[in-house]
Amino acid sequence: MKGTYKGALRLPLFIGAHALWWIGLAMSLVVSFFSHWFGVFAYSDPCVGEGCTSYFNMDASQFEGMARYGISSDLYAAFTVILLAIQNLSSWAVGFLLYRYGWRDLYCVTASLLLIVTGTIFSSDDALFANYPALTQMFFVLNSFGSMYIFFLFLFPEGRSYQDGRRFRPLSG
Repeated sequence: MKGTYKGALRLPLFIGAHALWWIGLAMSLVVSFFSHWFGVFAYSDPCVGEGCTSYFNMDASQFEGMARYGISSDLYAAFTVILLAIQNLSSWAVGFLLYRYGWRDLYCVTASLLLIVTGTIFSSDDALFANYPALTQMFFVLNSFGSMYIFFLFLFPEGRSYQDGRRFRPLSG
């Protein structure tokens, strides 16, 4: 009975996990592209008062301080977007490698998706999506799912998977 139940759920879980992976990747690509694209223009202009909603926005006095060191606002915007894109691409690369070589393992597919999603939410600036409700919703979905990566780490105490009840030992103290 137990083996039949496991077999009956295995295929739907497998198909569902892979469908979620591709949906998550597509959402991640869209959110990342627009975040980096909007960032190129938003980070080079000084913000004023309530317009300074992002950690990466600077006001005029901060840009003047950087200009004293020879860093223009366009150079700052370019470097910021490039560094965020590198961070994003590295998460995608590791996530894709996990998916490529572990596509048969549900935990590996989940870890891959969590890497892709957390790499996107940590390198995207959601403040840039204020006028774009669809992007805001996609970011919210990615952020909600990506926040589970902490709980996912508890499934692997001491860096490996346990098939018995010892899996949740870190939760008990």
